[in-house]
Amino acid sequence: MTSLVRFALLAASVLLLGPASAQAVAPANALEANAGRIAAGAAHTCAIKTDGTPICWGNNDYGQATIPDGIGTVTAIAAAANHTCVIKTSGIPACWGPPDYGEEATPDGIGTVTAITTSSINTCVIKTDGTPMCWGATGYGRTTIPDGTGTVTAISPHNYQTCVIKTDGTPVCWGDDSYGESSIPEGTGTVTAIVAGYLHGCAIKTDGTPVCWGFSGYGSTTIPDGIGTLATMTTNGYETCAIKTDGNPVCWASSVPGDIGTVTAITKGDSHACAIKTDGTPVCWGDNDHGQITIPAGIGTVSARPPAPALASVTPQAGTTPIITGSSWADTTITLYAGTTCSGSVIGSGTASDLAGAGITATVPAEAVSAISATATDVTGNASNCSNSLSYSNVTPPPPAPTLSVVTPDSGTTPKVTGTSSADTTITLYAGTTCSGPAIGTGSDADFGAAGITATVPAEAVTAISATATDQLGHISDCSNSLSYSNVTPPPSAVDPPAADLLTPTLTPGPPTVLAPTPCTTEPAAPKAKKSPLALRVSLTKRGLAITAKARGKVTVIVTRQAPCSASAALTHRTIRATGRLKLTVKLSARSVSGTLYSVTMIVGKKRAVATVTAL
Repeated sequence: MTSLVRFALLAASVLLLGPASAQAVAPANALEANAGRIAAGAAHTCAIKTDGTPICWGNNDYGQATIPDGIGTVTAIAAAANHTCVIKTSGIPACWGPPDYGEEATPDGIGTVTAITTSSINTCVIKTDGTPMCWGATGYGRTTIPDGTGTVTAISPHNYQTCVIKTDGTPVCWGDDSYGESSIPEGTGTVTAIVAGYLHGCAIKTDGTPVCWGFSGYGSTTIPDGIGTLATMTTNGYETCAIKTDGNPVCWASSVPGDIGTVTAITKGDSHACAIKTDGTPVCWGDNDHGQITIPAGIGTVSARPPAPALASVTPQAGTTPIITGSSWADTTITLYAGTTCSGSVIGSGTASDLAGAGITATVPAEAVSAISATATDVTGNASNCSNSLSYSNVTPPPPAPTLSVVTPDSGTTPKVTGTSSADTTITLYAGTTCSGPAIGTGSDADFGAAGITATVPAEAVTAISATATDQLGHISDCSNSLSYSNVTPPPSAVDPPAADLLTPTLTPGPPTVLAPTPCTTEPAAPKAKKSPLALRVSLTKRGLAITAKARGKVTVIVTRQAPCSASAALTHRTIRATGRLKLTVKLSARSVSGTLYSVTMIVGKKRAVATVTAL
């Protein structure tokens, strides 16, 4: 006849956070985690070893201490007079023992559960959806859940009544009430733990103080003076035991050996009690007529393995020493690892208090993206599974692309390029617009922003110039905008004066030649006038011979002079380039003799034009 409790907070965690995530349902500390890991029946005891396998010892008259094949690992165990129940790792409940009242017969379709507890003739669970369910002996209606109960966070049956804690913290009992065992005292308020004993009940109020009601014989409801606040409790028959908030066990209507020390779980049988000490080892005291307090050799620790810590944030700190924060069981040591599987190198360690407070410093490589994971190890040396992982990057981003502003000619093939860039960067100039061509110049950001960086470009070409910026860590920016630079020599203008050796508007001939007068009665005949295809015109001015035309490209100009009674003589012959309107002046060496004929021939491609003028 036993009622194992302290499922209140554990069950609440499951209901609030859901069963899908093992991390989400993790209890907050060893006290919560060890609830249901040791169970005292009438004359047998069961526990869950740290590896999750159940073990029982003591009275086995009905097979209650024999673990059935196929049970595997479990998360909770409950022992009664003649039957034992567990919650398998899958969440499915399983019971074994004699079929006296059906207390060992798990109902079909029950599904998964989050808590299980027993009396000598009943079994009750909290299903994954938070609803309570009981089976076994039905007297006094103790297995019939009252309408309106809703979801619960704890349940405790006994032979005459059943008690629960509703999700809002309100305690409720039903069944026989002959001694007030089902009547919660007024003013109790909300509670965190509840137990149903023989014709009485007890609970821990939200402020940690205990309260009991019902049959007071044998001191079952007489709470010791100065007991203080409690964390959890258990009862069987008339006796009640609890763990104080300082970790010390206490019982009323029975006693606790003085050398037990602090514990993280406690359970009460008919005439014996057991606990899990802070170091994870089980301890039992009381009657031993069936070997119920003789703990099997080699059992080791039965404390729960701590859950994986939950890493919450990573904060940069001097680049290679980020600060990791999160949460874990109290009194665990946190070890940080490089990688996501907790199998890499150790990069930091600290306490659970550090993790939840200022954080734990990790040491990571520079200029890298690091994954960080962690384990928690309790005081008994049990290590958790690996935590979630966080990613931390201290890779410096590349500098922004520089901005090219001006390209200034300098000796034709070495222009200066100026612009702006981030401080402490090196500027590399490229031929082309994509920064993928050959480098044509380099310099500091200071040079770039002041006198400029010299680029080396081809002669007689139009060159596009772009640039990148490289920081001191070698990070290269995106490509900049581009500028265009041309050092192509432009063609001479059509209005430029021709070279002196060919055709010069201010041509100065040598000394005049004095011709002896030759009797002549015939003046040179001018060519027959034709319409000029080049709009060629010629006239005599005080400055000399004025020539105009319309022409583009390569132009050949031939000027001849023929005095009366003389042969024609060439004055000039040259080739020039024209871009449209052409104007030339040929300076004459002496005043023209009346009747002298001047002839101008202009050739542009296949076009040929002739114009003449006669001196008066």
